Amino acid sequence: MTFSHFIAIIGLLLIVLLNSVHLTTENDLYEGSVCRLKDGTLGRCKDHPKCKWAWDGYRSGQLTYSDIVRCTFIGTKEIICCADERPTEEDVTPPSTVNFNRNDVDMIYFVSSSNEINVPENGEGGGTKPSVETTSPPSRIEGKLRKCEEACQKFMEKYQTLTYHILGGEETSLGEFPHMAALGYPNEEVGEDEFQWNCGGSLIAEEYVLTAAHCTANPAALPTVVRLGKVTLKTNDDTATPQDIQIRQIINHPRYKRNRNYDDIALIRLARPAEMNENVKPACLSTDSRDAPENISLIVTGWGSTSVERREKSGVLLKTNLTSVPLDSCNRTFGELPPSRHLPNLLNSGQLCAFDETRKNDACEGDSGGPLQTVGENGFATIIGVTSFGIACASSTPGVYARVSHYLDFIETNVWPDTR
Repeated sequence: MTFSHFIAIIGLLLIVLLNSVHLTTENDLYEGSVCRLKDGTLGRCKDHPKCKWAWDGYRSGQLTYSDIVRCTFIGTKEIICCADERPTEEDVTPPSTVNFNRNDVDMIYFVSSSNEINVPENGEGGGTKPSVETTSPPSRIEGKLRKCEEACQKFMEKYQTLTYHILGGEETSLGEFPHMAALGYPNEEVGEDEFQWNCGGSLIAEEYVLTAAHCTANPAALPTVVRLGKVTLKTNDDTATPQDIQIRQIINHPRYKRNRNYDDIALIRLARPAEMNENVKPACLSTDSRDAPENISLIVTGWGSTSVERREKSGVLLKTNLTSVPLDSCNRTFGELPPSRHLPNLLNSGQLCAFDETRKNDACEGDSGGPLQTVGENGFATIIGVTSFGIACASSTPGVYARVSHYLDFIETNVWPDTR
C-alpha cells in the first residue's frame, strides 16, 4: 500500500466517522433530554404544562416566555427546558432526533362554485370562483401530521407567547384571545366609515378567518371588513390600535343552505396578511372528532348580547365557560322540541353541543361565527367549534356549534392548498 493510498483511506474513514457522529443541538433534544437553560445551567426537557419551575416563575413574575428555552414539539405539545431537575455535566448524552412527517395522504377532490364569493377591496360583491373540498376525510396515518397540525406547530414556533390568565371571569383582557376577529357590516345607520359588528370569527392563518356560513351567505348583507387586535369595539378603552382588513373572498361551505342549520361554516380570505403581534395571533384547530369530556372547560368568546331581554350587544369581548354535551344526549333534547324546517334530521356529526349547567351563561346573538375553544398552558387556543345557533340564550337547550374537526378537509384545502 502506498502512502497516498493510506492517506486516502484515512480520509474516507474520517468522513464516515464525522457523518455518523450525532452532534447535540437544540433541534436534537427530545422529552427527557438534558438541556441548557438561558443562564447556562442544565435542566431537563419536559412537557410545558408539567414544568412546575416555569409555571411558578410565570405566576410570581420572575419568568417571561422569552426566558424559556424550547427543546422541541411532539405534535402540538411543546417540550421546554425545565429546571425542576438539575442534571450535571456527566449526565449529558447524545439524544436521538424526533422527526415529524407531513401528512402526504392522497386526497380526492371535487369542485363546487355555489358558495364562494369574491369581495373586492371596495366591499362590493363580486363573481364566484370554485372552492375545493375533499369527498371524504383522509384516514390518519400514525405519526404523521395533518396540514392544520403542521400549521399549528409553526404558529407556536413563530409566534410564541405565554400570558398567564385566570379563566372564569366575564370580560377578557387584551391579548387573551389574540385570534378573535369581529366581522364588520356596512350600514347607512351608523355612517359611511362605521360598521355594525354582527358576527365573530377566528384568525387561523395570516390571511384566513374561520366563521359561520350564516354570517357570510346573505348576498344582501355581506361583511366587508375584519377587525383584529381589539377587546373593545365601541370605544378605545383597551388603547389598542385595531387592524381593519378588507375582505377579499368569502368561501362558504359548498353544502351550506340558508334555510338549514347544517354545514354552518365558512372561511374569509383577507385582502392582506394580518400583522402578528401580542394582540393578533392565529389559533390552532382541533383534530379530535370526539365530544369533549365533560370535565374539560370549553370557552366561548364574543361581543354578542349581554341581556336576554334587551338584546344589547357588549362593547367589550366577553368569555364564559361551558360544558360539552354528548351529541346523542343533545339530539334527545332537540328531539323533544317541535319539528323545525331548519333542522329536519336533528343534529349530525358535523355539529357539537355545549351549555352552562347554571343556565346563566351562553353564546347569544352577535356571537355567531365566534369560537368555542380550549386554551392550552402555552397560551394558544384550539378551536373545537364555530358558534352556529341556539333555541334561546342561556336556556336549558344546549347551544349548537359546527364541529371543526369534521370540516378539516374543507378548511385545509382552501387555507393550505400547497403545503402537502
